[in-house]
Amino acid sequence: MELAPSASLELRPDPWQRLLGLGSILSVIVLAVGLYVTNAANRAQQEADREQRSLTAQGQITDRFTASIEQLGQPGADKVDVRLGAIYALRRIMRDSAADRPAVVEILSAFVRVHSVGGAAAPTSARTDEATGTASVKDTRVPPPVDIHAALAALGDSDSLSDRPDLTRVDLSRTDLRRIDLAGMDLGLANLEGANLSDADLTDADLAGANLTDVELIGTELRGANLSGVDLRDVQMDRARLDHATFTGSSLVEASLRFAVLTGAGLSAADLTDADLTGADLTGADLFGVDLLGVVLTEANVERARLLSDWNIQCAVVGDQTRLPPGVNRPAADAHRNDPECRARRAEWAAVR
Repeated sequence: MELAPSASLELRPDPWQRLLGLGSILSVIVLAVGLYVTNAANRAQQEADREQRSLTAQGQITDRFTASIEQLGQPGADKVDVRLGAIYALRRIMRDSAADRPAVVEILSAFVRVHSVGGAAAPTSARTDEATGTASVKDTRVPPPVDIHAALAALGDSDSLSDRPDLTRVDLSRTDLRRIDLAGMDLGLANLEGANLSDADLTDADLAGANLTDVELIGTELRGANLSGVDLRDVQMDRARLDHATFTGSSLVEASLRFAVLTGAGLSAADLTDADLTGADLTGADLFGVDLLGVVLTEANVERARLLSDWNIQCAVVGDQTRLPPGVNRPAADAHRNDPECRARRAEWAAVR
């Protein structure tokens, strides 16, 4: 029995399915466009929100800045707490706003210059010397007040800042800061020209590159301080404590360091020409490459100074009480003036000075 061949089946696409597929594609496209538009709108709104927050924050900083300036200008001992609050607010602004930092530094510097002890007449009182019967003047100055100290602390505060402030704007020139505590503060590149820092505490302070022209440092604590590259020509530093201080590349020409303590100090490559170190203690001080040309070492202790040799001390002024290291020859009393080698060194130094 033969089977008749079956007729071929022709499958035709359903037009409704085509429409449904096209609709799905269009739906996806519409959804994608919608998402893009929504995201763009969200980004624009977020940017607008950020700008608004920035404007609000800047406005708040401006308000804080204005209020702080008004409070800082309130005079009188009874307003010291108000001034302190203003200083702390400005310190916070200096941390929060890099754009406002230079203005804050200048304002705090001006506050210190105007209101430091040296800004007013020196409080003194007369007394009679019982031994001679003559009248003398007694200095009755007190350490700078707490608001001055707070302003200086803010100026020297760089550890809490994300980037180093421009310390060239710190102008404390010709201020009287005797007995002030500036221990550990960063005053590198600051202008301290003519300032009186006698008996102040600058232990571990960073003064590298600072302007110390005509500064007074009599009896000042400078232990561990960084004074690299500083011009200290003619500066008065008698009785200063300079243990382990660093003077690399500094100029101490004709500086007075009578009875100063320089134990362990780094004086490598410093210029000490004609400095007065009478009675100074240089135990353990680093004198590598230092020519002690004309340096007065009468009664000084250089017994254990490092890298001290006949060459270093050949042109120094020494006395019978100068304590020298074993093996180092004591130069003649007039060698610094008459020795041909010393005269040649003097001429060479004067030519390049």
